[in-house]
Amino acid sequence: MTSALLRRTLHASTISIAFVGIWIGFDIVRIVLLILLPLWAAVEFFRIRGLFNFQKLQHFIPVFRASEHSKPSGAFWLLMGFSLAAWAPHPGPQAGIAVAAIADPLASLVGGRFGNGRGKSWQGSLGALLGAAAVLILMPGFSQSSVLAGCFAAMIVERWSCPFDDNLTVAPAVAWVVWYVEFLQL
Repeated sequence: MTSALLRRTLHASTISIAFVGIWIGFDIVRIVLLILLPLWAAVEFFRIRGLFNFQKLQHFIPVFRASEHSKPSGAFWLLMGFSLAAWAPHPGPQAGIAVAAIADPLASLVGGRFGNGRGKSWQGSLGALLGAAAVLILMPGFSQSSVLAGCFAAMIVERWSCPFDDNLTVAPAVAWVVWYVEFLQL
């Protein structure tokens, strides 16, 4: 398995956090994320400062990109994004976390396959939109309006996350947009 495929697979598997939140409640998920975030931040700090061997870490966990050698990893940004999404009122967290888990790796897969090697492509953005749609349609309890709003929020933020890593921005954007639309009952 290539490291890119492993990264995408691990990223997609984080959808389990949304299901755990649905089953046991997002109060517990928030607490767990609040504990994990500073622990992972410490790992990132020591990794970036070179206080342990990056190559050994890369060998043990082959998901770090070479470009992440001197900056926080995508996994850290994803954990932070999930932490921000978890604080949205119900049903935002389940939507934001589940969509971010699936839409971003799907955008990477589709964009990598059909986007002619460009970083961000319209093909990848379409992949994010379709992944978000699949997640929100298959999860119970979302209105058509919140599905549409969540899909477009995921696509837009995944494509144009500006100076931030899209792993940080997709989950909270979708969580708060879906909550807002459901709150307004549009």
